[in-house]
Amino acid sequence: MESESSIIQPLQEYAKKTNRSFKHNHIPYDNSNYRMQNAAVDTVVIVEKNTSEPKFISFYNSKEYNYYSGFFLSIDLPKETMVLLASKNVFHKLNPFHNHSNRVSGYRYFDSVGIISNNSNYKDAISLLSNAKLSKLIIKALSIDPRIKVGVNYIIPKNEFENKSVLGIFIQKAWFSNTILIDKLFKVSEEIAEILK
Repeated sequence: MESESSIIQPLQEYAKKTNRSFKHNHIPYDNSNYRMQNAAVDTVVIVEKNTSEPKFISFYNSKEYNYYSGFFLSIDLPKETMVLLASKNVFHKLNPFHNHSNRVSGYRYFDSVGIISNNSNYKDAISLLSNAKLSKLIIKALSIDPRIKVGVNYIIPKNEFENKSVLGIFIQKAWFSNTILIDKLFKVSEEIAEILK
């Protein structure tokens, strides 16, 4: 991951330029271990000033090498719901057995571009995709960048969504730093938030 200031400063400038609130939390680890001299947990949250969701959250735990970045909002589904959707890549498209697997949703529009991950509860995924407007916005989000995944309760940002199910549009092992991409995803996630009201 890039140095802390080089990745956080552009996000702070983006929030200021777009009149959104910005919060950065930096918690250093105990430096008793010489190998972990700069180990820390960093969290950045950007949100519209007049709403609480969707939240753009980037998280990095250097000790556990765990990081993600994306847009998160609460969704009215049971906490046990587990869904992970991704874009098809060339291997999915070439696999002759994929179309016959139980991971096909039955919604041609989604099945032509997306897949339901094996980590998902199949019934929960079908229920999520049954809303045509939501399904189209999920596909729109997945098409913005091939690294993007859409999940329900797959990533639950700590201290942001207490006792709620969370829909996320995110990437793992990287942070979004391209402000054009962030803008596109803010628009899609705001449209999703309108549908989920």
